[in-house]
Amino acid sequence: MADLDTAKEAFALAYTIPDLLKILGVGRTHLYCQINSGALPARKVGRRTLVLHEDVQAFLRNLPVIR
Repeated sequence: MADLDTAKEAFALAYTIPDLLKILGVGRTHLYCQINSGALPARKVGRRTLVLHEDVQAFLRNLPVIR
């Protein structure tokens, strides 16, 4: 069943906060700081916060590179 969950996450159009916590491996506070600063755009659907797949990709591409 974990393989199905992984496949679903790989092709999701948008992610919930709990999904992103698992995918990115960051803490809830850090994730919300990124959203509140505008570094990671988020959208609301009712009470649920969603982040589009393409916004996650852009966020990751814009992270500083360690050399």
